[in-house]
Amino acid sequence: MICDLKAGVKNSMLQFVADIPFDGLAELDIRFVFVGVLTSSPDSVTSFLRWVDFLGKRVKYLVVRNLKDSDAAGLDPRSVEFPEYDATIQSAEFRRRYRPAEIIMPGLDPEYQAELERCNLTIRDVLAKHPNTPLALSSLIVRSKLRNYQTALYGQLEAHKRLLLP
Repeated sequence: MICDLKAGVKNSMLQFVADIPFDGLAELDIRFVFVGVLTSSPDSVTSFLRWVDFLGKRVKYLVVRNLKDSDAAGLDPRSVEFPEYDATIQSAEFRRRYRPAEIIMPGLDPEYQAELERCNLTIRDVLAKHPNTPLALSSLIVRSKLRNYQTALYGQLEAHKRLLLP
């Protein structure tokens, strides 16, 4: 089951998750991986750590450092800091205790991102030459850049395949 949640999750969602019989499902060899997508917004880290407090050791963790809002153009993405995640005691304790897997999602060219969102398309759609692909995303060079972006992201996910697909 994949459950994509916004950062500000309400108590009803927490209650839903509280009702999941984690121990019983573990006996059936069903495990859970919590994927926390962090942005430069301190709220994303705060919300993520609230979930960690709630879930504890009942799940494994994959942290995605989403650089979508970062001013990291030209920088090594691994050098971009998220102060709320990299420099707080609570986050350090989380990393020490749970040893989460981590990947970096580089920022996508804002023009490409805007066009994808405007047309409600994914990179996969564009690469498959979806009929609604706008002209701005149709050129060979743009599709090549999107393919390279997708390949790099998939490569990072592949490195954690055993966590995600045991």
